[in-house]
Formats: sequence, structure tokens, C-alpha cells
Amino acid sequence: KEHSEEEIHLAISGKKPFDTNFRVVWPNGEIHYIKAVAKTFFDDNGKALRMLGTNIDVTQLKLAEEELKITSIAFDSQEGMFVTDNNGLILKVNDAFTQISGYTKEDLIGKTPRILRSGHHKAEFYTSMWEQIINNGAWSGEIWNRRKNGEIFPEHASITAVKDKDNTTTHYVATAMDVTEKIEAIEKIRKLAFYDPLTQLPNRR
Repeated sequence: KEHSEEEIHLAISGKKPFDTNFRVVWPNGEIHYIKAVAKTFFDDNGKALRMLGTNIDVTQLKLAEEELKITSIAFDSQEGMFVTDNNGLILKVNDAFTQISGYTKEDLIGKTPRILRSGHHKAEFYTSMWEQIINNGAWSGEIWNRRKNGEIFPEHASITAVKDKDNTTTHYVATAMDVTEKIEAIEKIRKLAFYDPLTQLPNRR
């Protein structure tokens, strides 16, 4: 980053602190981000004697900020998403999921995903689902849930376990997509193929 003579003069005169960030390229081609801060010292007559400063390599912090920004953008996508802790308590929900489920964020945060259960699946379904998550770290499939207004609907869901460096599960990330229109289209095609459109009686097929 280039600094104007005015900025440097203000820093030396003590009228403005010297605090800036710039990017440098190491001899091996690596890009690093540096934070530079400095303070000017004066004598009794107000004459600048020296400037004392330091450069701090903030590359990891910069990269973490960029990763967090990318994650935030992804979380606010059109696909419904929510995050739970390792006990299944919902910590965060995106706007797309509130639109799909009809629940507000306040309705969901602090609850478990059981609030969405429709009664459509038997206990064996959830047992099998969690066995896959525990053994493979993820599950994906079709599940029928219940909106806040009581409507039961199908969604394609994926659940992924988030693990720390010790391979201990810390969070679960779930994504959901309402596939009501897809299911209705499949059923319509099935009826057209196997039933008479006028009488609704089964055809030869």
C-alpha cells in the first residue's frame, strides 16, 4: 500500500497515528499481510525525535476473515441451512430455512430438529440416519417434515458432522431443499402414464 507524503507528515507530526495494513510478497512467492503501527516521540519543545513502530504478520487473521466472509455468504444462500451443537440444539438458522419451514429464527434457536418431525417416519428411519452420520460423518436423503402451520412436506436434506482436530464432533450442519413441486410433478407423470385422464381408472400399463 502506498502512503502519501501528507499521511507520513501527519504521522511524524503526531497529529495522526500511523496504523495501516499492507500486502507483501515473500521471496518464495507467498503473499503475507502486514499490520504496521508506529508512534512519534517529541522533545520538550515539540520537535519530533524519533518514530517507534512495529510490523505484525496478520496473514492467518486475514485468511480467517476471508474464510468467514465466504462461509457467511454460503450460509445466506437460497438453500435452507441450520447449525446445531453436538447435542443437537439449533444455534443458527438462515433466512431460506425459515421460509421453507415457516418457523422464525426465535422459534428454532435453542430447540432441536425434533420440532420439525411430521410423524411420517418410524423410529427406525431416524436410527438408520444417525448410524450413517456417526459412522460416515454425513447423511443425505429425502425426509418429510412439518411446517409451523402443520403442513407436512418433503425435503431433500443433508446432515454433516463437523469435527475438531481430535476428530471429536463439535457441530452438525444441515441443509434442506423443499422438493414438494418435484414430488408433485413425479406423481402427475405417474398418473398420466398409468391412469386414464378422463375416468381415472388404471390403464393396461
